Amino acid sequence: MQFGRIDPHYPKVCGHQGNVLDIKWNPFHDNIIASCSEDSSILIWNLEIGEPVKMIDCHTDVILCMSFNTEGSLLATSCKDKKLRVIEPRSGKVLQQEANFKNHKVNRVVFLGNMKRLLTTGVSRWNTRQIALWDQLNSYTQLQ
Repeated sequence: MQFGRIDPHYPKVCGHQGNVLDIKWNPFHDNIIASCSEDSSILIWNLEIGEPVKMIDCHTDVILCMSFNTEGSLLATSCKDKKLRVIEPRSGKVLQQEANFKNHKVNRVVFLGNMKRLLTTGVSRWNTRQIALWDQLNSYTQLQ
């Protein structure tokens, strides 16, 4: 394993048309990462071959944040279109899309371990910081 600065001529991976905003490692597979970009797409990468193996293009605007669940079988995203999505990364199928935020604009999303819940942070329309908890077992309804 190498640490520190790498050679500037070291091979790079290319695939997005815009700036990459977030990268997440799959918690179950060491050689799989997901990247999201300003081009409104998610690329699932296999680092052993250095190429994307799946492109997910279900978003209509810039993807702000992503989070894998602990098994790596689900990927939650927050998007500038004010929608929270839960995606099956192998197929790219959107399993849940939630837009009813009740004055909560989501900026960040994270799965809470094995609790079957999502935590989102964001701001209200009055620009105050907010945190919301979403129940995965109840069709991702926002908990009060």
